Amino acid sequence: MKKTLKNIGMFALIILLIALLSACGSGGGGESESSNSSGAGSSNDDASSSNSNGYFFIPQDGDKIKTEYYSITTYTNLPDNELSSVIYSWYSGTQVISGVETLKGYNSSEGFNESSDIITYSTYTNNEMRHYRTDFGVNNSQISGSHIYDPYLPMPLTMEPGKTYSYSYSYTNTYTGEQGNGTVTYSDIQNDSITTHFGTYSDCLKVTRTSSGASEGDSSIIWWYAKNIGPVRYIASGEGWSTTVDYKYTFY
Repeated sequence: MKKTLKNIGMFALIILLIALLSACGSGGGGESESSNSSGAGSSNDDASSSNSNGYFFIPQDGDKIKTEYYSITTYTNLPDNELSSVIYSWYSGTQVISGVETLKGYNSSEGFNESSDIITYSTYTNNEMRHYRTDFGVNNSQISGSHIYDPYLPMPLTMEPGKTYSYSYSYTNTYTGEQGNGTVTYSDIQNDSITTHFGTYSDCLKVTRTSSGASEGDSSIIWWYAKNIGPVRYIASGEGWSTTVDYKYTFY
């Protein structure tokens, strides 16, 4: 059955957030299925040394990650809504986007090497992740649309407590024809600990990610990144509601 645009949009947002704010290293709440694989399946020390502060992992061609997530949304005047699900992510091959060779990330709700729902195109250089494009609504190699960023949608892979990181970009949605400009800011960065649905993490980096304008609209999300693991929780809220999402990873 063909996915509805609403479901595609929700899944695309989850994948984009994982792509921008994740890519995880093993250890802690994560589990490694193979100690011989590279990248996501490497040891804690390897994951930590893949960038300068160890809270964000840099994926490599061939990495595979199963992400389990548990979410609960609370409402002022409605019953709570709980959801558990799994996303399978794998990195395979490269593609030139806007003259830059990017690593392709595939994401599916069905399993590894199955029909991919979302494909991301990113680079990981100079302690910064640069996201160039997201293809969504992928079905039998047919793409419903793409989010294209100019020059790219960035995220620092080294964040220091007390500092603020802000970026601007242009955006095109080929499905709707929407175009515009957006900004994203990482602020209120501090060391913290957190207990989630999947465990307790004593060494975390707490970050507030605020976006405005094109692509994501206006939003503010608080993230917790555990040392040598990646993002383990985020909280988003609005008038009358609040959503908490917890993550657990298995690396292959």
